[in-house]
Amino acid sequence: MTETTSYPYLVLNLIMEDSYRRRVIGRALEHRAKASPETRKALNGVLRTHVRRIGGGFRSVERAPAFVLVEGTNQAFQASNEVVFTVLLAWMEAQAPLAADVRAFLDAEEITYPAESLPPDGFSGEWSAARMLELADKHLAAHPGADRDDTALMLCCVTGNAPVGE
Repeated sequence: MTETTSYPYLVLNLIMEDSYRRRVIGRALEHRAKASPETRKALNGVLRTHVRRIGGGFRSVERAPAFVLVEGTNQAFQASNEVVFTVLLAWMEAQAPLAADVRAFLDAEEITYPAESLPPDGFSGEWSAARMLELADKHLAAHPGADRDDTALMLCCVTGNAPVGE
């Protein structure tokens, strides 16, 4: 019997700088109107459940603009695996061209990845932050306009690897 290790998405908070985490959250929130119905429903649901500070006089997360929700979502992102998972789903949808580029890159590098990029429970594998950044840099050599942090995060999301190993 093979034992698999799962890492909660919360581990991303150990390597994400606050400014980058806020940028990811902002993109996910700005994507709500264009998100698939399933993703929009899930995102609004976790916002209603986990975001305590809406601000701007808004009482409903559905009506609040993205910029009003970033602070409260940032706090929830650091405390709830469900929030991280759902924000990443919306972020990946918003970054669909990057996701496609990363999958093509992984195929060319003959690096396998699961069909389901983000299982709800967490990352199913691990790699070192150094390996993640090495692959991100290699991807960037072929896609100079891409963002290194976005590429590294997308690599984690597509491969299902948490950046925790040595």
